[in-house]
Amino acid sequence: MADSRADDDRRLRGEGEIVSDWSRCMRQQIWDCLRNEKISVFSVWGWQGVGKTRIMRQVVAAVMEESRESSGLFDVIIRVRAPGVECLAEKMQARIRGELDSLSSLRRRLLMALDAKGRRNRLVEVQMGIKEVLEIPKSMHFSAAAKLISAKLSGQRFLLVLEDVWESINLEEMGVPPVMASAITSSSKVVITTRSHEVCKEMGAQVNIMMGGWSKEDAWDFLKEEAADVATSIGFSTTGDMVLKCFSYVSLFCRNGCSIDGDSLIDEYWSLEGFLNGSFNEEENKEAAFKRLGNVLLKELAERCMVLLSLMSSNPDYLHFYLNKYGKYLDSTSKFQTIEDGFMDWLKEQFTMEESSGGRYHVDMNSHVRQVIDSQTFLVKYNLDGEEACQWISLSHNQVETFQFSSPNYSLLSTLLLNDNDRLQEIPDSFSKNMTRLRVLDLSSTSISSLPSSVSCLHEIRLLKLRSCSKLEVVPAFLKDMQKLEILDLHQTPLMKTMEVSFHNMQSLRRLDISGACTLKRLSLKGCHSLLTVVSLQKLSKLEALDLSGTKMEELTDEIFNLTSMRCLDLLGMEHLKTIDWRNIHRLPEKLNWDRCGLDLMHEPHQDSSRRRISVSDAGVFKSLGKKSRLWKSYFLKFHFLVCPCKGGRKDIYARLKRNRFLYRRIYSQFEVFEL
Repeated sequence: MADSRADDDRRLRGEGEIVSDWSRCMRQQIWDCLRNEKISVFSVWGWQGVGKTRIMRQVVAAVMEESRESSGLFDVIIRVRAPGVECLAEKMQARIRGELDSLSSLRRRLLMALDAKGRRNRLVEVQMGIKEVLEIPKSMHFSAAAKLISAKLSGQRFLLVLEDVWESINLEEMGVPPVMASAITSSSKVVITTRSHEVCKEMGAQVNIMMGGWSKEDAWDFLKEEAADVATSIGFSTTGDMVLKCFSYVSLFCRNGCSIDGDSLIDEYWSLEGFLNGSFNEEENKEAAFKRLGNVLLKELAERCMVLLSLMSSNPDYLHFYLNKYGKYLDSTSKFQTIEDGFMDWLKEQFTMEESSGGRYHVDMNSHVRQVIDSQTFLVKYNLDGEEACQWISLSHNQVETFQFSSPNYSLLSTLLLNDNDRLQEIPDSFSKNMTRLRVLDLSSTSISSLPSSVSCLHEIRLLKLRSCSKLEVVPAFLKDMQKLEILDLHQTPLMKTMEVSFHNMQSLRRLDISGACTLKRLSLKGCHSLLTVVSLQKLSKLEALDLSGTKMEELTDEIFNLTSMRCLDLLGMEHLKTIDWRNIHRLPEKLNWDRCGLDLMHEPHQDSSRRRISVSDAGVFKSLGKKSRLWKSYFLKFHFLVCPCKGGRKDIYARLKRNRFLYRRIYSQFEVFEL
């Protein structure tokens, strides 16, 4: 017996694998049940995210290894996941079934039919997994396949592992022979992993191995083990510690019924905290690489129920969404089946990343898992009590009125979230003391009227959020000194006393949202060489002058040109700017200085100030300007056009062309090459 236990432990540990004592104990309990001839059906159950599936898969791998070394315990090993149950069994039960009393008879019939159809579809999918292992044609009808499965498994020592079972499954209906102890079938086993103890009882489990109820230390060790396995599974040069950081960071946003947009989590937080650096090819576009790798990681975490993904924010009313969209058909019995099928497909899209990989989704976290993370005070804190050093602090939605630190021990702090505290009116000057590593600061939806000057000392800051700060009137001048700032978010912050803003030469700034500045007239982003996005510029209705020279922006929306107050638009040296679509542009500013070479030709004297002044270095920018454009009559009857070659000529010499009536295309065709 001792030798058998030693062999089991060797197989369960895996080569080079570090296994916690708690995990080793769980695996050994499963292994003991597999060896016990008196046990034919048993379960591994517990709340989501505790690693039931991973541990069971590791045990199955050990069983298969034993089979290769000797005769083994089983002749046939089948591992099948029970897919697609969560959306109907749990989320529909909470958000749809509870509303049946208020529905019409037809709608109740619809939902009951959906439930029945869902159970049948899941039986078919589970049987499909069994057929694949037994090499039975996928096209074979359900009942015929059940007979063949029964014939193939009868008399065999088989192990059937059903993963993530949400409701009782009739195995005999799918063709699986009964495995309750008898002279013939005592060596076969059925193992169920589930979150529901009721499912264990309904499926006749003789032993229920509960995962959970562990100490904080054991739980944390187990999460670290899970993170290491995630790092191995995704196949990138990502360490388990980094996966654990990404995963733990999610808990900052998943409190009080809140969730976080997946794109924001990856691009604004994981990226700016420096997570996943070095996990991709340096030649790859950084932003694209972060998004790709971040989505792969989120999907893997969701597969293990460590995080929850949905196309909608937390706690949506799915029935309300669907009926608003399709309710007009529900009273037509002739379309009953169509709506039924449509609702099934629609629900599936809400809860599967595969069907929604191109869309935006929200990230949430299981409360049990979050409690484990909350216990690690060196990582996450939700108050300012105690002396412990901490990396991340969230006081969001906390009714904070004053902000006073009780301890100076914040040298490790990299994220501070104070958003959604509308009673918070003032941030003391001393607040940033010792925060030498702070990268992320969120003061959104607070009642602050100004920022303390000490914010300028946050030399490592990458993300500053000041969304919906209704009492903030000006943009502090010292922000332009934050040379590592990458994202500045002032969405829906009115800045009532701000007429002019300059962010000259902020080399790291790549995204700006200042769309709430209702009085802004002049905005300069000249020399912001990393700038890719300025959000919702079209909302700046009073903007008169905009300088985007030297930025990295690739596209300009037609709304920018159509701003009624715009008089001057500088686009010098924008090498990445692509040809724009002139078809939706109906007006031009008085001065449009567009030169990819970076030459400011507008400073040359002009004899006729009434003409539109346009400077370009490439005729391709007007490629989509058609003959029927209203610009010809409203703006191009008189224009002053400057052409200067970027390459192969002197940049201090240019040719002037003045015409009143002819289309630009015809003029250019006569002067395609200049030798100056």
